[in-house]
Amino acid sequence: MIIGVGLPRSCCTLTAALTRSDTVIDMSTTLMLCAMNFESDIASKRLGNRCVIRTIGVGEHCAHALKELVNEFGAGTNVILCGLAGGLSARAKLGQAYIASHVTAPNGSVIPAPWMPSGVNTPPLASKEFSSVDTPMNSAALPLFCADVLLADTHVKAQTARQFSCDMVDMESAHFARAAAQAGWRWLIVRGVSDDVQTQLPPGVFNFVNAAGAPRPLAIALHVATHPWQIPLLRHLGQKCTLAMNNACDIVERALMELPS
Repeated sequence: MIIGVGLPRSCCTLTAALTRSDTVIDMSTTLMLCAMNFESDIASKRLGNRCVIRTIGVGEHCAHALKELVNEFGAGTNVILCGLAGGLSARAKLGQAYIASHVTAPNGSVIPAPWMPSGVNTPPLASKEFSSVDTPMNSAALPLFCADVLLADTHVKAQTARQFSCDMVDMESAHFARAAAQAGWRWLIVRGVSDDVQTQLPPGVFNFVNAAGAPRPLAIALHVATHPWQIPLLRHLGQKCTLAMNNACDIVERALMELPS
């Protein structure tokens, strides 16, 4: 998982987008949750008034927001966690998006998704044998691992895939799945791959946003000023973040057509 950045020219544009406050739109039967303002901003533009969109924060911080949402949205609510994730295997293609077939927590416990939209394929668990299996864009469900920390190193990503048999990684899914199950929500997780298993993330990128999912403009500017050689990589990652989030919204749009109103 990588913070959505496109630098240097688009640094200011990105910061402005990330600092936009969430707009709570007309209530509907579906609640869409994003970890970062960058994600919720794209979701708001793409999905209009079809969902209630909230930003819940990054990593374990999201548990606080989820606790409040459980009190606000009752059992039976359709809730979709949508945002970016890192790739752990070759099956999680850079820039593409997938539904989480199940979530594996850091302790190894597995939480299966309660439902799948029609036409979604679930390939075998991640392994060396199946690591090269190709899956059509936006038509596959892949296992998702929830990490306690950002997985930036390519070797750590590959090791995590082998240990937990997962193709993607984020930092919020286990917290979300537990809260959703407790609340009796009808939930789904959609993740766009911002960095694949071969992508080595630059040190410090996790500091580009705060725990609430809002950007830290000074941290971004300082990083660019002190690491100018990383500008091409950051620009490339920013483009992939935008592509991945838009592809994730494509899946959500199709899923909304199957949800009861």
